[in-house]
Amino acid sequence: MRRYEAVMDLVRRQVVAGTLRAGDRMPSIRAMAARMGVSAITVQHAYALLETAGEIRAHARSGFFVAQPRRSPPEFSDDPGLPAGGEGRPVDLDALAYRVASWRHDGLGAFGAALPSADLFDAAGLHRQLARVLRHATGQEGAQPPGGDAMLREAIARRSSRRGVVASPEEVVVTGDGMAGLNLCLDVLTEPGDVVLVESPSFFPLLAALHRRRLRALEIYSHPRHGVDPDQLNHLLRSNDVRACLMMPVHHHPTGITYPEEVMRRIVEVAAREGVLIVECDLYGELSHREEATASLKRFDPGDVVLQFGSFANTLAPGYGLGWVLGGRHRRRLMESQFLSGMVTGDPMRQRAIAEYIGQRSHDRRLRVLRETLAARMQHGLELVARHFPQGCAVSRPAGGFMCWVRGPRDFDALAASRAALGLGVSLAPGPMFSVTQSFETFVGLNLSFAWDAEREAQFRLVAAIISGQVGATARPSP
Repeated sequence: MRRYEAVMDLVRRQVVAGTLRAGDRMPSIRAMAARMGVSAITVQHAYALLETAGEIRAHARSGFFVAQPRRSPPEFSDDPGLPAGGEGRPVDLDALAYRVASWRHDGLGAFGAALPSADLFDAAGLHRQLARVLRHATGQEGAQPPGGDAMLREAIARRSSRRGVVASPEEVVVTGDGMAGLNLCLDVLTEPGDVVLVESPSFFPLLAALHRRRLRALEIYSHPRHGVDPDQLNHLLRSNDVRACLMMPVHHHPTGITYPEEVMRRIVEVAAREGVLIVECDLYGELSHREEATASLKRFDPGDVVLQFGSFANTLAPGYGLGWVLGGRHRRRLMESQFLSGMVTGDPMRQRAIAEYIGQRSHDRRLRVLRETLAARMQHGLELVARHFPQGCAVSRPAGGFMCWVRGPRDFDALAASRAALGLGVSLAPGPMFSVTQSFETFVGLNLSFAWDAEREAQFRLVAAIISGQVGATARPSP
């Protein structure tokens, strides 16, 4: 445990024990530093994190005080909940209607955005790193190696090993972005008309990729607490001619949950037994809200059943969002497909800049701060849900990432609410866009990664009012 974490742990244990109560004044920074035997800067950092998480509050010239207990929104129950609409049969995606064209807008309160808030990233540092690489370029550099920059592939393999994935740099294929990694896997594994099993709800760009390739989708319900049921997976694979499975078990979008490790292990075992490959979406794998590394399907994959793709877009910055695939024994087929299709793997200078940037010791520190900030913002957003959303709602408990999954009241119309919100300058991600069969009519996905200033909270209150049915199409948010 780090020193600042020990300070935070002490404060929290005192609150639980009743030694510190809501409204009590906290020990001064100097007094806490002397008590814990740490520096004042360490205590200041711990207090800042506790304040961001809403557990203490600062009063000007008066010090820190214990905040009121946080409110928790109701969670989803253990029952199966809403089943996937496909009833165990493949669905033709030709009929899939994307009825929410304006899900993301510049200038909107982007609770429906598919990327974390831009202020989380060190874009300036990346620009400086790229400028250094360009300054030292001679113009005589050789052709880019197949599969991408060697230093970058080594860095990706090394970071994967921290999460228990054993992969050599030779197994890594660099792609232009994360979705290019998915497209590459689908090009290698499938043909038009093949059946691909997908989670429901599912990250909607994944569904769009299936649609473009004229693939058929077979939905499997992903519970917003437990994820996919391995027994149901086994039944569907035995009952259907499934070519591949497309899954996102780590910081799942839109629920934010991570499947239990035993569930991940069983999923891989079932797929291996049935001879079906899994394409694992790991776009948010390093955005855990906790300190420990998060496992993945690839960790439990001794036989190369899993092809895993990821991206730097959510840990570095969208402009530096190169992707990669851990292809294992499939790497040669992936590289051949990438070469023959003319897929761009990214500027070699940008690849080298990213490799050098993530190789710095300071990168882990920056990533830790990003995760801590994101976790605090998510917690505050969940408290706002508990405070402002109507009774009858249920909310997922994200383990990482920046999305949560909300079931509205029984008569709630997510598509109508999304249209109303867009008219008022706020974007929402309605549940039907996360399902091939357009299920989840009463659900919305919420991006809670933004800094919670007065304007953002006003926009959120407007969202709550729309979900409550209290706001008409002419209302405007006020700070």
